[in-house]
Amino acid sequence: VVICQHYPVLRPARRGDLTLGMQFWEETLAPAALIAALSDYRGVLAPAASVAKALIDSGLPVPVRTIGFAPDLDAYAAIGAARLANPAIRAAGQPPEMLTFLHVSSAFPRKGVDALLAAWTRAFRATDRVRLVIKAFPNPHNDAAKRIAALRAADPGIAAIELIDRDLDDAAMLDLYRHADAMVLPTRGEGFNLPAAEAIAAGLPVIVTAWGGHMDFVDATTTRLVAFTLVRSGSHVASPQSQWAEPDTGDLAAALRETVAARRADPAAVARRAAQARTHLLARLDRDAWAARVRDAALDFLLLPPPPKLRVAWVSPWQVACGVAEYSRLLLDHFVGNPAFAGGGPVVLCDTRAQSPAASPAARLRADACWRDHGITGLVAALVAEDPDVVMIQHQAALLAWNVFVTLLRDPALRRRIVLVTLHNTVEIEALQPALRQDVVAALAGVDRLIVHGAADVTRLQRLGLLDRVTLLPHGALPARPSRRPRQLPPAVAPVLGSFGFFLPHKGIRRLLKAAALLRTEWPGLRLRLVNARYPIEVSDHEIAYCRALARRLGLGEAVEWHTDFLPEQAALDLLDGCDLLVLPYESTGESASGAVRIAMASGVPVAVTPLAIFDEQGKALARLPGGSAEAIAAGTAALLRDPARRARLPAAAASWLHAVSWETTSRRLQGMIQGLAETRRAARRPDPDLCGPDLCGPDLCGPDLCGLQAGGAFPGHGSGAE
Repeated sequence: VVICQHYPVLRPARRGDLTLGMQFWEETLAPAALIAALSDYRGVLAPAASVAKALIDSGLPVPVRTIGFAPDLDAYAAIGAARLANPAIRAAGQPPEMLTFLHVSSAFPRKGVDALLAAWTRAFRATDRVRLVIKAFPNPHNDAAKRIAALRAADPGIAAIELIDRDLDDAAMLDLYRHADAMVLPTRGEGFNLPAAEAIAAGLPVIVTAWGGHMDFVDATTTRLVAFTLVRSGSHVASPQSQWAEPDTGDLAAALRETVAARRADPAAVARRAAQARTHLLARLDRDAWAARVRDAALDFLLLPPPPKLRVAWVSPWQVACGVAEYSRLLLDHFVGNPAFAGGGPVVLCDTRAQSPAASPAARLRADACWRDHGITGLVAALVAEDPDVVMIQHQAALLAWNVFVTLLRDPALRRRIVLVTLHNTVEIEALQPALRQDVVAALAGVDRLIVHGAADVTRLQRLGLLDRVTLLPHGALPARPSRRPRQLPPAVAPVLGSFGFFLPHKGIRRLLKAAALLRTEWPGLRLRLVNARYPIEVSDHEIAYCRALARRLGLGEAVEWHTDFLPEQAALDLLDGCDLLVLPYESTGESASGAVRIAMASGVPVAVTPLAIFDEQGKALARLPGGSAEAIAAGTAALLRDPARRARLPAAAASWLHAVSWETTSRRLQGMIQGLAETRRAARRPDPDLCGPDLCGPDLCGPDLCGLQAGGAFPGHGSGAE
């Protein structure tokens, strides 16, 4: 058995009978090159549940086993034993009332030194009997010295900070732990978090961000966990769409003050809590138990038969004028032909609006129109008949009302299957009546993955307690067409403004028409090309009629082109290609991402949008208008029409962004995620009771009634035929 742990990932020359990778990772998403390299192994060992989830969510198609980690903590445990025997140990020359906070890290941005310094200045002043010791070492990412100097220059009254920016031998490192009063680690991500384990073993109270590898061995009863929000990663190894934790500096400052107050008010209680954390840690990180987990994982992987072809059911509208149907088609176009899936790809379980399939690779997939009007009886029957290993549900409340959706998720037809749900609108969940919202959250907590499209969705589901199920998978995108050199647009020239998307009230077409009327005072020949398709509901018909009447009242007459048929992407792009600028004047929307903006960006024409969160993920690839009123849209658009240099920069940035989130890339990642979830469950024959969980077994296979672990019974097995 060959186990390889190295970064970058190596493919060892000696393969042995079984070759396993062991991988640490600190963010939500690993680079595609790393996943490709790990895919060459029979399986991967992860030191923490967060690492296992990140690898699977990144599209790793091989089984992952969370085995924990067991570093040598004997020297730190000896310090802890001495501290328990004599809590009053102090550093030489340190007065008893002086409390020392220790931070040990590389001072990489991921380690949160900037957040620590910000919180330190909020929490204490020079008159407080506290000091902060930061132990780092010189490296290109370490700017702690500059940050501390800037703080002191701006505010000479900050509390004491000592920076040790050099290597120390083992004895000197142990002394830091021996004479500290608490460890503070506002990390943005960890694969394991060795300093946290060392500090707990040494009997120190620990303040740490409530996210990362350490969450496998800490909890709120023994450790002060700092609140956080997942945000776009700023790491030098970050992949597009990867996130890390941004610690709440206000909560961190409160944690620092709480630690001082507790130490001075009831030091015995602080010592008892630290001792409890230490006992739990040393039991959990027992080296013999860890070695046994490695052995069992290797044996399970070695004996695992070749994977069967996966049966996948894809629940979605299909081949209709609908954004969700298009989303499904564009993903499934790249599933076709993957040998991992039975039948050449998923079977599509769609509603009865389905029409004749359009020409695309996904048209070759089998489709069963088995549900309609929020009813699931036919859908449940189809799921039983198809007997899939994996069920992928595309959810939107207009298709499946929330109460109906809860009923579906609780139906026995989904039990013991891997279930993934794409939530195309998460705003609605928080707006539900409390009883229904509680039911929805409880039902969603039972699925294997909740796929969302934007950072705001991740934060929203975190507030609802669902973060451990959430995966950020952005909308895919078409490749960008070549851009043309922008025209000079003096008043004598007639600019062509375009817009794209479904013709619905929240798309802001009314305001765009008013803005066009304002712009024609400077460009009398300005034309407006609306490539906005009728949506097959009455609201869309009313909106089109209203906007046509509004255009007449505004005197736009023949200045507006109305393209309201639902067009294939390439036909729509042909129309957009002839525009000088595309404007998407959206009003507030609960949608988590815009498919329309991706099509617009692919035209090679610069795109301007109203300043809404739905467009945040595109960053500098879009121009932000100064507001959402007709006047603000007109002002922002006029500025862009006068600035050909700025219009020239936008398509290049858009092309780069679109390449990173292409439909092929997004679909390939989703396929790997599905395979990884299935293979991880199939390989989990003998999960460790302390590590058993939904990432290993699945929510319907964990627990004493099913696997018998807590009752001491034999684990019956997982996967097809093992029930």
